[in-house]
Amino acid sequence: MLQAKLIDVDGTVTDSSVQLPSEPVAQWPVTHQDDRGISPSPNWIRVSDAPIVTEVEPNEGQSQASPGQFPALLCGVIEEGDGYDWYSFECKKGDRVRVQLHARKTLRSPLDGVIHVFGPDGKTLKGSDDIGPNPDGLVDFDAAVDGAHFVRVYDHLRRGSPNHNYVIELSRREPSLGLTLKELRRDEAMVVPVPVGGHGAMVLTAQRNQLNEQFDAFVEGLPEGVTAQTFPMPAGRVEIPIVLHATKEAKLGGAFFEVGAVGKIGDREIRGDFNQHHKVVLGQNRREMFGYETEKAAMAVCEAMPFSVEVVQPKTPILRRGSKDLVVRIKRDEGFEGNVSFRTLYNPPGIGVNNSKRIDKGQNEVVIPITANGSAAIGTWPMIMQVSYGTNRGTATMSTSPIMLEVEEPVFDFAFPKAAAEQGAETILAVGMTKRRDIEGDIEVRLVGIPNGVTCEEPQKKVELGSEAVQFELKVAADAKPGTHKTMVVQTLITRDGETMIQTDGTGEIRIDKPLPVKTDPPAEKKAEAKPKPKPAAKPLSRLEQLRQQKESK
Repeated sequence: MLQAKLIDVDGTVTDSSVQLPSEPVAQWPVTHQDDRGISPSPNWIRVSDAPIVTEVEPNEGQSQASPGQFPALLCGVIEEGDGYDWYSFECKKGDRVRVQLHARKTLRSPLDGVIHVFGPDGKTLKGSDDIGPNPDGLVDFDAAVDGAHFVRVYDHLRRGSPNHNYVIELSRREPSLGLTLKELRRDEAMVVPVPVGGHGAMVLTAQRNQLNEQFDAFVEGLPEGVTAQTFPMPAGRVEIPIVLHATKEAKLGGAFFEVGAVGKIGDREIRGDFNQHHKVVLGQNRREMFGYETEKAAMAVCEAMPFSVEVVQPKTPILRRGSKDLVVRIKRDEGFEGNVSFRTLYNPPGIGVNNSKRIDKGQNEVVIPITANGSAAIGTWPMIMQVSYGTNRGTATMSTSPIMLEVEEPVFDFAFPKAAAEQGAETILAVGMTKRRDIEGDIEVRLVGIPNGVTCEEPQKKVELGSEAVQFELKVAADAKPGTHKTMVVQTLITRDGETMIQTDGTGEIRIDKPLPVKTDPPAEKKAEAKPKPKPAAKPLSRLEQLRQQKESK
């Protein structure tokens, strides 16, 4: 029993006794009744088993800090607008401390609180005002030294009154697990529809705090005729689906149910706390103006679907860097001819799904392609499809029963050479193969992505696990576009149990060159006829030679 003072809007103070729960509660409603009636809405208080420390005035400065302890609840009021409240508490080196302010969100106090934490040397360690949409601050720190630490609180708007009350919770940071349901429509808290004789599903989201291990989810309190199928949340993951099934005898109606989880760190058991936030009033730009939180989830058993639906369980796994086709079949009730659309509720890590597929009027089956990237999580994962169809009251969305999709490592690694050929010529593309692991089945390798103007008469060849290379003969047309083409990939096709596993690897390239021009000998040059050498000019005779010739002529 809590002895409290209730302060009316006119300032009247009334002594009252408040019955408290036997266990700690984050928010506990307190109402008051007198001869004028009962309060239309409760005042919320936080119930904890930690020691309570009330401020001792004056505590305006660090030297006047109210002595506290760790862990504890520090309670006080900012009565003056320019006031500060200081507290001191002892902690030891290595203590993992959480300092959390409770005012506007929990207590509906007008205080717009700001908190700061100081070390033994008086230096600021950390501070906090708002944490996202939460108007109350929170500080986590690890004590670096032994000694007295300090926390200070004040109003950001520099206002104060007897109603500006607060609680500062000092606690040890312990591993914890928070649970909620993922919104499938923006700003709408999830309510799970479960058709009579069918399935409904939800995605459980985990908020991990120092807990990275696998944990198991559970569901309790479902109405008669409704059962739940849960799956372990793998280590490090934060989402997993939960499937509800209603028998044909289940009664129509809504119900609340409990969602929880249990995990372990060594021998220590950690239990998850469920909390779902509901946005009731949205303002400009879809900003939340009013909301509330619940500790239970909601579901409704609704009318049966006008068809039955089945996702065919694959007999073989999907490989990393690979692809697969999922087959979905429906069996229509008499008179139902509408379209049925499909999209995944939950994708295993690294798995991509074509969510544009549907079964049209007159059809009863559709193939949905899925792919796995090179980092897809190895293991066995649940896959659930959301099923949407039209009714006279709008679109209804239910779920299929789950299948289990197995994801495995690829079988081969490939090494592509750089191929080259001239227009109108042929070449061989020899792709190297390295086995990564053993697998059963018939194996073929197919070359795809061959550029225009290049052909391969045998693009698909059978290979063995021990094969070291696969060769493809390529013919280049005379009018093929010259240049480097990086489009070729190989697909490994492994057939087993009537299904084909596909692994895709790339990328190979081929360079197409224009042929070099043919060399021809230049025409022989005509040699010019040799001209006779001119006779040398006669040497002029000397005077003595002239006289001699004259004498001989006589």
